[in-house]
Amino acid sequence: MSDGVWIDGSDSLVENSWTWIDTGADINAQEFTKWFPGEPNSIHKEGEDCMDLLHHENYNWNDNVCEYKQNFLCEKKQVKFVCQQQAVTLF
Repeated sequence: MSDGVWIDGSDSLVENSWTWIDTGADINAQEFTKWFPGEPNSIHKEGEDCMDLLHHENYNWNDNVCEYKQNFLCEKKQVKFVCQQQAVTLF
């Protein structure tokens, strides 16, 4: 198993057109990107269509073969709980 973790990016639909899978947002159009220098490079002949973070690359983005076994990083939406007080009338 690699030292990397899978995150939500992929270019599996159109090569070099990276999108966030959960929202469909275009990663290439974002102001912020964190690709490791020289990435994405699709260096493996099988193609590298999934995005991971690699510890040895300072947690920068890397394209990798989707079939590799790695842990994954999930985003959890923040849930806010609001407690309301209710007036009770006693007889």
